[in-house]
Amino acid sequence: MSKSPTTTADPAAPEAKAPAPAKKPARAKKQAKAMQPYIATLSRDPNLIGFEPDYGNFANVGSPEFRAQITAVLTSAEAVNRIIGSVSAAPSRPPVAAIEQLLVDHGGETAFDKEPKKMVGRLIRQIIEHLGGQFVRRGVPVTVASRFKKGSIYKL
Repeated sequence: MSKSPTTTADPAAPEAKAPAPAKKPARAKKQAKAMQPYIATLSRDPNLIGFEPDYGNFANVGSPEFRAQITAVLTSAEAVNRIIGSVSAAPSRPPVAAIEQLLVDHGGETAFDKEPKKMVGRLIRQIIEHLGGQFVRRGVPVTVASRFKKGSIYKL
């Protein structure tokens, strides 16, 4: 005789317990935490103590609070690290694309209107020159996906 596909439990066997819900290992918790969006804090870079931006023709762009927010983003340690890293790693490419995500996180979409983008470029130049860098050329195409189409390049 052949066995039927269904089996009956042996009454003498101990009852099987339902499997306990699996706990997430500590590593999975860390990975989940790491996947949360990173938003940099805006602590001012210590190399920019005493730096005061000259807005020039852009002194009337947006509200004073908006200009202060954009300035706070660009003078933050995170932004300065990205700018200097970008100039060091790719001196033939504009560094404006390196700070784009910071502007999105802290300045919003308004930071990418025509005049605010020009103001950002002006402030980046002032920051680089304050740190000892030199302007090389303007109007260089940004070759990565970015809201900026052109920018200036610098050397350190």
